[in-house]
Amino acid sequence: EDEKYINYLNDVLPRARRAYNFFSENTYGKAGDIWTVATFGYVAHLDSFYTMYMCDKDFNDGKLGTGEYIKEINRLICQYEKYMAMCENVRIEANKYITLRNISVDRQFLIDIKGELQRQLKSGEKTELVLAECKPVLSKASWFLR
Repeated sequence: EDEKYINYLNDVLPRARRAYNFFSENTYGKAGDIWTVATFGYVAHLDSFYTMYMCDKDFNDGKLGTGEYIKEINRLICQYEKYMAMCENVRIEANKYITLRNISVDRQFLIDIKGELQRQLKSGEKTELVLAECKPVLSKASWFLR
């Protein structure tokens, strides 16, 4: 069943990137900015889901090292921070606060997973990390944002 979703993401993520590139390069004004932010948000979420799924799978299969996993998480965190900045600059009154809150939840989740991986790297222990069952590694900040 997972393959169905991964195939979908493999198909949709490049399209979303092309849509973002189009809007970021060819539109102007408030409406163009809104389309640019919307498409970038879609890219950020698709990329995060796909990357975390693949990293989790490869990490647990021994195909991806802890440092490489952390590097990918850092990239995703930066991507979410860019999305947050875009939302701050392009005020969409109807949803700006809920959008920023939701991005903050996703960003904090990544920070918490990164913290667990760093803890494992420092201690020399490597345990299986199951993203769907990560409640024990979520921080107080994560629970507060939720």
